[in-house]
Amino acid sequence: MFRILGLQALYSLSDEQAESQLRDRLFFMRFVSLALHQVVTDAKTIWLYREQLKQAGAMEGLFRRCDTVLAEQGYLAMGGQIINAIPIAAPRQKLTLEEKTTIREGGTPEGWSRAKRAQKDRDARWTLKRGRASPDPRTRSARPSRSRCRSLATKATSASIGGVG
Repeated sequence: MFRILGLQALYSLSDEQAESQLRDRLFFMRFVSLALHQVVTDAKTIWLYREQLKQAGAMEGLFRRCDTVLAEQGYLAMGGQIINAIPIAAPRQKLTLEEKTTIREGGTPEGWSRAKRAQKDRDARWTLKRGRASPDPRTRSARPSRSRCRSLATKATSASIGGVG
């Protein structure tokens, strides 16, 4: 129970949030020595335990002792944050080749209003999607045409069979 209070202090959690995080995060469960099949302490029980420690006047002393033991081991307890990162799809930027070139050079395309500049992510970079190259802007083709592929495949097959391509 005291470890739960420690987690609450480190991560600024309410009793309800502590209960929720204990159900959700394996790190929290391991830290308080709970196995997956064990029942998680509810918010009311956490509140009652804290109140009993306060009434006994033991809360400050226990946390002070905990800090001392950690310091002797070379650790420093500091507060943290829990961040819930949910990836979301960003809207595609539909830019012309000229606009892309201008942005790559560090400028702002001509004719963009203040509102449009606020909506466009000029720091975004284009990457490969699933390892495939995007079409070359000059040729508009990411790979050889089908007839060219068949020609290359025919040459490779006839060369491996022993023929001359």
